[in-house]
Amino acid sequence: MRSLRELLERAAPPGVLEAARVLQAWEKVAGEDGLRADAEYRSGRLVLSASTSADAQELALRSESLRRRVNQHLGAEVVRELRVRSGTAR
Repeated sequence: MRSLRELLERAAPPGVLEAARVLQAWEKVAGEDGLRADAEYRSGRLVLSASTSADAQELALRSESLRRRVNQHLGAEVVRELRVRSGTAR
């Protein structure tokens, strides 16, 4: 019998489950640190959109540490790059 994960991986478009896992890991990291930023993920790149330039600067200064922590939650080196945008968070 196949696991639910195996069935979902076969049924979902490529990258959808990985993106969901990355975004969930980002929410955990953000929640631990009280950070707020919208996030998008595609092909190894996590893009954070901060609502203010001050928030964007903080995220940019901590980007490598945040990237490592997201990967730590994932248990693998999934996020290879973390970028920050300013003024576009919803």
